Amino acid sequence: MDLSEYKKYVCLPLDVDTSDEALKIVDELNEYVGCFKIGMQLFTSSGPELVKTIIKKECKVFLDLKYHDIPNTVEKAIIEAGKLGVSYITIHLSGGSEMIKAASDAANKMPEESRPIILGVTVLTSISKSQLSEELSVSKELLDHVNGLIDLGIKNGLHGIVCSPTDLEFVHDKHKQIYFVTPGIRPLWSEKNDQKRISTPSNAIKNGSSLLVIGRPILSAENRKTAAIKVLEEIKECLKQK
Repeated sequence: MDLSEYKKYVCLPLDVDTSDEALKIVDELNEYVGCFKIGMQLFTSSGPELVKTIIKKECKVFLDLKYHDIPNTVEKAIIEAGKLGVSYITIHLSGGSEMIKAASDAANKMPEESRPIILGVTVLTSISKSQLSEELSVSKELLDHVNGLIDLGIKNGLHGIVCSPTDLEFVHDKHKQIYFVTPGIRPLWSEKNDQKRISTPSNAIKNGSSLLVIGRPILSAENRKTAAIKVLEEIKECLKQK
């Protein structure tokens, strides 16, 4: 059964310690995964060379470093990331309008065929409503805060947003033109984890997700290929019903 058309919905985070481990996973699963996410842990250990190596294998890379700094610094970081050939780059929307615009402008100056999608991070999926108010002193309700950050991103040129799949149901209708990336995706058959706001692949797609970040259910599976295929089958079934 050919499931290749559905892999564009799947992003696999390479949450491992070394480039050797990462490349082994890429070689094993590139047939079933649309892009591979490199975060702070792996980028710190392996750097830009790993990004280049994965892209040479004709795989897309999602560089998830969540830039959050003064506008000039973020702009220069986006330019350098773009030179690597990555497809997605994350920034924190809480960095404010000038920083967001600097990131967007930097990407828009790149050739269209190699231009990365800049994704604005709203509220991390590990943050609960009580933490938002009690620890971070955000007086707004969580969804109001998420919506406000999305509005800020759109006003300043962003075309993509990272948000919890449980928030997606409430924000997608207002922002249908946006490319939504949802971490915290856990199939029904997977184990519990440390993220508080999670959803199944089917529910996330029904609510408007464009790209599902699915890590542990695949990486920790006894048979990773089988787990990835099960995810693709679930996506296929969901899309047949839309």
